[in-house]
Formats: sequence, C-alpha cells, structure tokens
Amino acid sequence: MLEGSVAYDEGAVVGRLVTLGAEPDCIAELFHYVRPIEPMGTALHRDDLDRLITRTTPTLAILDGITEAMTLHGLNPLDNTDTAKFGRMLPRRIAKTGAAVANLDHVTKDRDGRSRYALGAVHKLNGLDGAAYVLENRTPFGIGIGIKGRSTIKIAKDRPGQLRKHGLPSSGAMHWYGDLILDSQSERLATAWIEAPTEQPAQFRPTRVMAKISAALDKHGELSMRRIQAAVGGKSANNRLAIDCLILDGYVSERSPHEAVEAVLQGGPVSKPDSRDSPVTPRDSRVAPGTRDPVTPLIRGSRVAPRIGHQKPSRPRLPLRSVR
Repeated sequence: MLEGSVAYDEGAVVGRLVTLGAEPDCIAELFHYVRPIEPMGTALHRDDLDRLITRTTPTLAILDGITEAMTLHGLNPLDNTDTAKFGRMLPRRIAKTGAAVANLDHVTKDRDGRSRYALGAVHKLNGLDGAAYVLENRTPFGIGIGIKGRSTIKIAKDRPGQLRKHGLPSSGAMHWYGDLILDSQSERLATAWIEAPTEQPAQFRPTRVMAKISAALDKHGELSMRRIQAAVGGKSANNRLAIDCLILDGYVSERSPHEAVEAVLQGGPVSKPDSRDSPVTPRDSRVAPGTRDPVTPLIRGSRVAPRIGHQKPSRPRLPLRSVR
C-alpha cells in the first residue's frame, strides 16, 4: 500500500524542511511524502501512484534509497538487468509525467574503489539519461549547533553536456561543481547554500609531497592509495591533494574497475623540488606520441581495485577496452 502525504512525518522530514526555512503552509500544499511498505508490482499500487501524480502534478520527485527500494521489490542491486528493470518500473515512469527525478544512493565504504559509481551495478550510472553527482564529505553535517558541514559536489555524468563548463577538473574522471554547505545556527534554523569551485593558488600546491609520491611510484610501480600512504607517510589529506595534483597535471593515472581498461600516455616522475615549494616539472625525456601499454587490472581479494601509477611506453599497440 501507499502511505500518507504531508501528515506522515517520517524521519522528521517536515521538521527539517521547516528548519531550512520552508513555510508550513507551503509544505502542506506542495510537499507529498509517499512510503511504500510493499512491492509496487500489482496494478492497484501503480494506480495509486498514478492517481497521486495526476492530482499533485509534481515538478520534482526524490527517490530516497535506490538500493533499499530495489530490495523491497525483490531485485538485486548488484545485477545490471535488475537495475534496468527497476529504472523502467519507477524512475522513468515518473519522469514521463514531466517531473525531474532525483535518485539518492550510497557509495562503497572503500574510498579507493568507489570512483564515480554508486554501490552496486554499474548500470545505476550507465542507465541515466541526465546528470549524476557524487558528494564527498569534508566536514560532517548535523554534529552540533554553530558548526558548518561541508561536502564537495562532483559531476560524475553530464549527458546534456551543460554542467562541466561550470566546474573545474578533478580526479577520478569527474569535475568539481562546488561545495554544499549547511550552517546549523540553532535548533530551529539552518541555512544551506552551494559555493562555486575556486582555482587553488600555485603556492599551495604540495610539491614536496608530490615529489615523494612520484618517487614511490617510480620505485615500486603501480600502488593502491593505502600503499602510497604507507610508503610516503604524513597526513592522508595532504597525500590525497598531492595525488589529485599529479593526476590533473598528467603525471600519474587513476583507473577504476568500471572504466575502460585502456593504456594512457603519461610522462616520467616529478623532479625533486628545491627547499621551497615550486611548480612541478616533468623529466626531459618524453613519451613518443601514439605509444600505448596494455593494462592488467590489479587484483585485491576477489575484486578489481583502482590503481595509481606511471605508465611506461613500449611499442605501439591498439588500446585495450573492457567488455561490459
């Protein structure tokens, strides 16, 4: 069955909207909360949903918890076929009415392996015909009054091609779109806004750490994030920033198990900086254009893990691509 509307305040949703400044009268008129407790596989349940959409004509539909919703309907979130089936069952069904549909999902706990994909099947991203964002938490939300929470918003997919031009290149084949900030000013008031991305001044580039990481990769070959941390030491935040700079500068490459397994041309390791932080310069030797290496995924446990490492040139070969 389908439950409720505004009166059903599941998880204090309405209370949070009021805290963010929404007027109670507007919430009562425009906000509708639906929580299925049984699969929507019968005509009765689908008719309930269709009647609600016809009556309310929503402009935005938020599906909170794709993995949980798929499980409720007996579908496997790890299976691409089931993911495509669920997409036709609910998100695309609602989108055909003219409403914008936002699917909320979780990422894996492993930072090294998540890349730009949600938890489960790759079709969760590949099947989208719009945009996809990844939120990376920097300061937790809701940990206390007077504390600002912050999450970085990255563009994982931009099917219309109109979003990336407003962001800045970032790691993992994504673009930095901005930062979501939530300021908890009191128990009854919180404000939220998005800050645009800003270019980092050159003097803040961690060139010493970049040189250490480059030397470690040159010595040991391809390494996971965890092993880079063990080899270099220091603060993990500084190491991640240094790796991002190396990736953006084209000195190292980062691949995930969902991206095409394709060799990438890269330069040599970063030269050792002097006592002051200075711009990074590549080796004098360059890779001849058109040379590529086949890439063998690094296996850790029973799954493919992402790698960061230099690509060394060899004789020209055709690029290798993974078969989906």
